[in-house]
Order: sequence, then structure tokens, then C-alpha cells
Amino acid sequence: MRIVIFNSRKILIGTFLIITGLISSCFDFSESKFIDIGEGFEFGYYNGNRDLMNVYYNDGGLFPFVCTKVNWNKNYIIVTCKEENGQVLYFIVNKTEYMLNPIQFKSNGIAGPFNYESLIKTEIYKENYLIMNANSIP
Repeated sequence: MRIVIFNSRKILIGTFLIITGLISSCFDFSESKFIDIGEGFEFGYYNGNRDLMNVYYNDGGLFPFVCTKVNWNKNYIIVTCKEENGQVLYFIVNKTEYMLNPIQFKSNGIAGPFNYESLIKTEIYKENYLIMNANSIP
């Protein structure tokens, strides 16, 4: 006859590991959020870090700034970014031009930076404002 003695310490550690595994499997601690804004472009961030919020094309961020808002349609993206000093900058991404030359911020598919007064005077903004406001993510 064999006598089995359970070690309460081993049981406690085993239970802790099982519970920890179950809890961590329910949560995504490396949370990434992206929204498809068409033609292979996405707006969002990696690893739960909103400081990485940007417009991405093929997993590469377009801007060296934190992007806070996008408006888009099939052809263009209007991007609102914020510099470290708090200054707000606006950019216009021509999706087709960018896809031909996808070298992040140096692409000739990106126009800007603009201040708000300059942005609203551009033909692209005037022609696409109503369409783009239907597709807006703050």
C-alpha cells in the first residue's frame, strides 16, 4: 500500500499558476487597435501604446508624430498630428501617390504640414470635406 502525501505548498503554487494562466488568456496585454481606412491604410496603435497612434501602410507608420484624428475617403486621408510641444499639424495623404512611393514621411504622396487655416484653403479639402467627415475617427 502506497501512502500519498500532498504537499500544500505545491498545490498552492500549482493553483496560482493555473489561475494566472486563465486570467492572462482572457486579456490582451499587448493590445493593438487598428481601423481599416481603405486601400491598405490603417489608423491605430500597437501594444496598447497610444503614443504610437499613427496612419500605417504595410505595417509602417507614415508620420514621426502622434496622430490624433483621420478623415478619409477612397483617394485621400487628412491626418491631424500633434508635435511634442503640443503644436497641431495637418497633412493630406494622396493614397495612390503614396502607394507608388511608400517611404513613410518622405513620400511625395504626403502634402504638408499645414496649419488649419492653410488646410481648409486647399482644393483637396474643399472638394472632399463632406465625404471625408462621414469617415472620421477622432
